[in-house]
Amino acid sequence: MESNASFTGKRVVFLGGSSGIGLSTAKLISEQGGEVHLVGRNPEKLQIAQDQINAASIQSFDVIDESALKRFFEGFGKVDHVMATHSGPYYARFQHIDFDVVRKNFNDRFISMLSIAKHALPNIKPGGSITYMGGTTSRKPGPGYAITGPLNDAVETLTKNLAVELAPVRINMIAAGFVNTQLSQDILGDRFEDRISQLKGSLPIARVVEPEDVAQLAILLMTNTALTGVIFDIDGGQHLI
Repeated sequence: MESNASFTGKRVVFLGGSSGIGLSTAKLISEQGGEVHLVGRNPEKLQIAQDQINAASIQSFDVIDESALKRFFEGFGKVDHVMATHSGPYYARFQHIDFDVVRKNFNDRFISMLSIAKHALPNIKPGGSITYMGGTTSRKPGPGYAITGPLNDAVETLTKNLAVELAPVRINMIAAGFVNTQLSQDILGDRFEDRISQLKGSLPIARVVEPEDVAQLAILLMTNTALTGVIFDIDGGQHLI
């Protein structure tokens, strides 16, 4: 089993690594000697992230653009691990669903994951890994979850199938509940602080899940070479209440 004490000599690509969970994971890996490379849509945010964690490189493009993704990996060389996050989930009650947004969300959260596996695969060293980010909305159906729930289910099924077909490259997924990120704040708006207070008072861990918590799990999935095809929930025990 690969040691998780150090990433010295390891190259790790973060697709969606300019903020939130991706950036927190990149920071931990950089601190352990890893060579981190950040990809994102926003060049200004990428530059700030690079300065914060001393990333080896940054590139700005949308991973939905398959030709750009293909060019990136063709020019990158060998890599040990890839982590792919995405834009936020689409919450909408059925009568208010915007199908243009649904199509974009499907491309961002499923088609792009397929594309990432396709174009990263030739570069990933045996025993290396791809880690997808997803959510727990598929666990408990509810109003507003008609899109995000099935999409998370789809990525889970994709993860398991790719883990079999693309071995020895390992494919895993993190299914996160509420995480205290800027994305969560953007989604909830003026309800954000109330949600934080509610979760602190109800979750078994008596606090909310932070990006660093998810980052530590991502590092486990990368470094423990016995793990593939697994879906790890991280929600602070929310599923228990």
